[in-house]
Amino acid sequence: MKDDDKLILAMKNIGPNIRRRRHDLDLSQEELANRMNYSPGHISHIECGKCGMGIDALLAFCKELHTDCNSLFMDPREWDVDEERGKAIDELVYLLRGKPLEYIEMVKHFVLMTDEVMNTAQQHREEVTSCDTDAILV
Repeated sequence: MKDDDKLILAMKNIGPNIRRRRHDLDLSQEELANRMNYSPGHISHIECGKCGMGIDALLAFCKELHTDCNSLFMDPREWDVDEERGKAIDELVYLLRGKPLEYIEMVKHFVLMTDEVMNTAQQHREEVTSCDTDAILV
């Protein structure tokens, strides 16, 4: 996937991700609009992708929604994976309390290796899906 295509996809993700995060915080469009000095209709237009926003507005959304820009650009298909990974990391931190430093370093090394393997697998999947289907059928 080209960088321009990735940017367009990331921009399309912002509205739905704002809606999802707003729902996670149990905020209505009106409540969020009041906090940001926007109209509820403007929030609706942003969430539906009918209008864009500048960097200042993006940062304001991050602040009000207690999140970071990466989360707003994230592909919605990665939400569950990210949540599961967060839970796994929290559990690892809990389990490693009081363990010797050597043990913690070993687990850290294993996690980093696993990340590398997962990233390589993801890149391979992207390459395969971007291949010309005619070439695959031949």
